[in-house]
Amino acid sequence: SFIRAVYAAPTTILLLKASIFNFPAPTIDCVEAHRVCSVEPTCEALYRGLELCAEEAAVSPQAEQLASECVERRDALLAKHPSLLTCKCQRGFRKEELCLRIYWRVRLLPGQCGWIVLEVYI
Repeated sequence: SFIRAVYAAPTTILLLKASIFNFPAPTIDCVEAHRVCSVEPTCEALYRGLELCAEEAAVSPQAEQLASECVERRDALLAKHPSLLTCKCQRGFRKEELCLRIYWRVRLLPGQCGWIVLEVYI
């Protein structure tokens, strides 16, 4: 990191490390995050693999066992494309239903006794 001089008063100079100004990346909507992912073959394959895993878990008697495989797929996807985890959906958005489906795909998996909420750390 580098040091930046900031003039606080005519006779005072404050030195600030640039690393304290770590602003978060702007949030994009989930439809856009998925669009960006879908043009990258590796990301699209990982996303589709997560979808297939969740679909299989929804109908399988071993849903909880499949959930660990789905978590691994989800983690691989988010390592390559973290914006799918940080994306948001706006109420009343023209593609709100699609947005929410993408949003929850990386957060929920169907389980034998309902939905399993995957631990998500931002």
